[in-house]
Amino acid sequence: MTQITPLIDHSDINHYETLLADFQEGRLDPHSFVGERLLRGIYAQRQEGWYMLRTKLPGGNLNATQLRGLAKAVQTHTQAGEAHVTTRQDIQLYHITLDDTPALLRLLAQHGVTTREAGGNTIRNVTTCALAGACPHELVDVAPFAAAVSRYFLHHPLTQSLPRKLKIAFSGCTRDCARGNTHDLAFLPARNAHDRPGFKVLAGGGLGAKPHLAIVLEEFIEEHDLLPAIEAVVVLHDKYSDRARRTRSRLKFLVERFGTEELRQKFHTEFERTRSAFDTAHAPKGKWHGGQETGVDWNGQNPACLTLPASMAWHEEGLVVPVNLPGGALNAEQLLGLAQLLDDGYAARLRTTQAQNLVLLGVPEAHRETCLEQLAALGLGLPGGGDNVVNCPGTETCPLGITTSRRMARSLNGIAPGLLLGVNGCHNGCAGAEVSDIGLIGKARRHHGQMVPSYALRLGGGEELGIAGPDIPAVRTPAAVRQIREAWLARRDQGESFTAWSRRKGGGYFHALLENLTTVRKSEIPFLSRDQGDHTLFRVTAAGMGECAGSQANPADQLLLNAAYESTLAQSFAAKQKYPEASECLRNRLRLTARALLLAAGGENAAPAQLSADLANILPPEDGELATGFATLEKALDDFAGDPDEILFPNLLQNTNEWVESARNRCRILQMLNQQSDSSSRASM
Repeated sequence: MTQITPLIDHSDINHYETLLADFQEGRLDPHSFVGERLLRGIYAQRQEGWYMLRTKLPGGNLNATQLRGLAKAVQTHTQAGEAHVTTRQDIQLYHITLDDTPALLRLLAQHGVTTREAGGNTIRNVTTCALAGACPHELVDVAPFAAAVSRYFLHHPLTQSLPRKLKIAFSGCTRDCARGNTHDLAFLPARNAHDRPGFKVLAGGGLGAKPHLAIVLEEFIEEHDLLPAIEAVVVLHDKYSDRARRTRSRLKFLVERFGTEELRQKFHTEFERTRSAFDTAHAPKGKWHGGQETGVDWNGQNPACLTLPASMAWHEEGLVVPVNLPGGALNAEQLLGLAQLLDDGYAARLRTTQAQNLVLLGVPEAHRETCLEQLAALGLGLPGGGDNVVNCPGTETCPLGITTSRRMARSLNGIAPGLLLGVNGCHNGCAGAEVSDIGLIGKARRHHGQMVPSYALRLGGGEELGIAGPDIPAVRTPAAVRQIREAWLARRDQGESFTAWSRRKGGGYFHALLENLTTVRKSEIPFLSRDQGDHTLFRVTAAGMGECAGSQANPADQLLLNAAYESTLAQSFAAKQKYPEASECLRNRLRLTARALLLAAGGENAAPAQLSADLANILPPEDGELATGFATLEKALDDFAGDPDEILFPNLLQNTNEWVESARNRCRILQMLNQQSDSSSRASM
């Protein structure tokens, strides 16, 4: 498959508007609509009737037109009055009504912003180092690769309903500044023995309740093999990940299931197939240069590009100027002001960061002070000491939130200079607590029969997962952070980083250090049983269903998506005159479609040898031509495999396409009849 898809597709928005109307008028069941909604980045909030919308910004890059579109969206479609930068370099908008979503999608699309596949079980926003294209230590600018991957896999048949989401990151240097070790799939620059540029491939990383650092899946792939390598991993995920148990369906569980070596072998098998079909003329190419990596030694800490403290020079003209965003928030006036700043030439580019801030790239050195004055007029500026606090929304909007992580982040701002703090409102890891200097994971802890909002501490995260510390009542957490930092400054060896110090001390040390804050007396319960900044009694409440895990397509639809992928492979192989491989893809497509038809007709997912007989037995008499057509095509494919003749292939392809189209249409009709029958049954209960 070599097609590169535009990010903006207005017809998809029209289709979504039709689906919304079908849902609201009872023609589309709620489960199916949830999947369609999530596919376009629209999530239910904690508050009933309100929704969050997530954009998709490859590498976090934003131009002036996009900033103006986001500003208008904030002004006209949100009740919150703010946009929020996420740890995946996206922008999220809150408190949106469902009725407003089609108009909002159109507004953003008119300004060059898509939300397609920003949510659901898809390839999510592709992230990069914040200094991609600017860092003097990088070996390659990875921004073009992130953009190409985003376009290539948008609307890709395999990525429309994966077992779970897939997160990808690119780093421009071997230091892994984009935190690829916590991603499903990540790429670091590398060179082989012949000095050819390419990538080291990491896979199986992830945070959440069972954090896991990525393994090295492949030490080196050629630059032009990037897209087929990713496609091979997508095939592995689609084929082997557990669709039945959503909590175990991320890629990291395939590492656990198969082990590193067997997973590598399976990857090599799929990679040979995807690479053989891929046309390298469509491969993205990067700008490679020497870099100065020998001068970089972060000593196991989080790299400085995550938390830029001040403006710096880069290897192109101008400066890089970091912009601090407390809580990652931007209002409409600030978005418009940043757009004007770009238009006026005070910066060449703007990018969001994984630390929920911004960077301005290409700021003319002569205009640095004017640029800072313009930022100050918008209420923005350079980061100050202790501004490095990352947070998720927590109970402000997230249905899964346990604690008010956003309020906690505000209370922590400025109290821990030099350290990166990550504040999660639950165990899901959205704020990266496990890989922060000091990570906080929201939870409820029972003391003297009463639930107390608390945070589990993680310490010294970065290249490795943080070590576990004690649980701290929420209202005491700022004091705990201060106490930890003071102990580090007072007791570290000369020049010892926080990461090295905390790992040397170990978890037991922090339990003892913070005993004064972890001990809870019964008389203190009335004070401690309130969350940070809250005056009401804390309780863990169900606030709707969390949608982080996405919505699964039904089995027949999943088979049809896989069949569509085999079709694209068949065309790619045929274009390269690899007719045996192309005919095998046609056979796969034929059988996958037949299996979908059987399921829609009330049958079971049959083995290949049984498909022809089952179609004849289960399909009604009016569908007899589909059963006989399948048997005829199976024989034709057998004959072609024995004597592949390129002159015969076009006719074989056309006949397969016609049968598949008829089978798909019949499948849709049967699914609609089944849905109507289910709706009638529910109505009569």
